[in-house]
Amino acid sequence: MGYPLASEFLRNLHWNGFKPDRHITRLLRLWVPELRDTVEPNVDRLCTLIGSRNQSLRYYLKYSLIGVAITPDGNYSRADNLIWMLGAYLEKKNKESDVQYIHD
Repeated sequence: MGYPLASEFLRNLHWNGFKPDRHITRLLRLWVPELRDTVEPNVDRLCTLIGSRNQSLRYYLKYSLIGVAITPDGNYSRADNLIWMLGAYLEKKNKESDVQYIHD
């Protein structure tokens, strides 16, 4: 919970950011699996800059970058909140619909 909690702290300070918790990562894995490979070079670059090989950090960065990639207007916190609500209340685990929420 460390990375999402740290992100929530920064967002409470009004920093614009994407906090990929379990609801968000689950939906992003279903919606845009093709983006996982495309953000991997940036994940590698960021981990090198940070100086860490921590797998939890890599996972967090991967889904943060995917969230940034699918947010059309740059308001990452708003997109994060909307996807979280969708995953927590409507598109529940193992009960996801076939609705296409992300469009090209």
